[in-house]
Amino acid sequence: MTRIKPFAVVLLFAVMLPLPSFAARGKADFTMFVTLGDSFGVGVSSVGANITHQRYSWPAVIARQVGLNTDCTTDGPGCFEIPYISEPGILPELQLNSLIPLSLSLKPGQGAPLNSGLQRPFNNLSIDGAEIADALQVDGDGNEAFSAPIVLRGLGSMTDQALRLNPTFIAMWLGANDAFNGVQGGKPSLMTPLADFTRDYNAVLDKMVKGAPNAGFVVGNLPTDIRGIPFVSLVPPILVNPSTGLPVRDQAGNVIPLIADLGGGNFGQLPAGSLVLLTALQLVQSGFGIPAALAPFLPPLPNIGKPLPDEAVLTPTEIAAISQRVSDYNAAINAAAAARDIPVVDINAFFNQVKQGEQIGPLSVNLGFATGGIISLDGFHLTDIGYTLFANEYIKTINSAYGTHIPLSGLWQFLQNNDTTHLQSELPIFDTEAAKAMNMLEPPTASPRRRLSVAH
Repeated sequence: MTRIKPFAVVLLFAVMLPLPSFAARGKADFTMFVTLGDSFGVGVSSVGANITHQRYSWPAVIARQVGLNTDCTTDGPGCFEIPYISEPGILPELQLNSLIPLSLSLKPGQGAPLNSGLQRPFNNLSIDGAEIADALQVDGDGNEAFSAPIVLRGLGSMTDQALRLNPTFIAMWLGANDAFNGVQGGKPSLMTPLADFTRDYNAVLDKMVKGAPNAGFVVGNLPTDIRGIPFVSLVPPILVNPSTGLPVRDQAGNVIPLIADLGGGNFGQLPAGSLVLLTALQLVQSGFGIPAALAPFLPPLPNIGKPLPDEAVLTPTEIAAISQRVSDYNAAINAAAAARDIPVVDINAFFNQVKQGEQIGPLSVNLGFATGGIISLDGFHLTDIGYTLFANEYIKTINSAYGTHIPLSGLWQFLQNNDTTHLQSELPIFDTEAAKAMNMLEPPTASPRRRLSVAH
């Protein structure tokens, strides 16, 4: 049987990459590769962090592509150590019960740390819930309260431990939680003030550059447009029939907006273009947001006539404020990185691209909930495929900036983690024949060089 070999094109592209056209600090030496990040760096998927998905966090994918071992049984040269957690995670992973009506539940059980006895800092120092300031000193609010002790183990801050490893290459993606706090809290005021973000981002880069002056370094910017991710697009801002998922219309044929606290004690219909958060799903299902006048025409629900709370919705004005703040964050990231000759991965462009849909072999991926392949069941963290594509954006930037030839991670590696059954459970409409075709993909015949080192 003829086997599909799409990776020849990827490898040829890597060979043909141009040499760097701008300064990039240090060199691409991955002997001691260290990553700083948040839940995306952890590999959180469908709320939970567990070893199955942690193996496909963006740091882990990059580490394997440069020839490091992410599953060392004993520590030693070439080991990229990760604070793995057994399944289903300390925060268990979500599972999908039904799409219409939408029903999610947590997998039973609870995981535990698997390698907390490591006698040195982990290479992947990403902390679930971390904001940029937490790279300097974790404040312990939010998810850091349980994630930070697992990763840091009382041995110092994220940056302290990174420098203890004498890193030869550093990759970082931080700042998303500074922005997303305003999204998941339904209030732009919960976002980190721009002045604080700028100060702390520069402080992190200064500390890392001073402590590891010869290390290569790459950072990433942030997605500016939250619209389209399931976390804010899955629950419609209008009344829908729960049995069909279709809009309910009045006698004139118009859709019926939900009612909500619009902020400042102002209650009323959600303006066109508003967003309802996925966390408000159970509120809506119990009647919140449904106008009281419709009670006689609907099944008895305990909260019909009660407005959705302010923190459960985003109005167009709030959406614009969030987008502008993130754009300002990106300007701060670009300025801080440019001042230190640090390349920036355009993660904003990556998310804009996958919003339009992307063809990967026989699989078409997009931001669709449960069916798009990129976003997990919590509506904003990525799937294994999503993190692999995210990692590839970092690899592309490293190759361009440092003149390296690191191969992109392909679907063959993803399928080592997700067999056909697992893949279909994460992507319910995934075609069985497409899955068989994807299983025919084979890895590149040439392995990447271990711990690539290119002077620059």
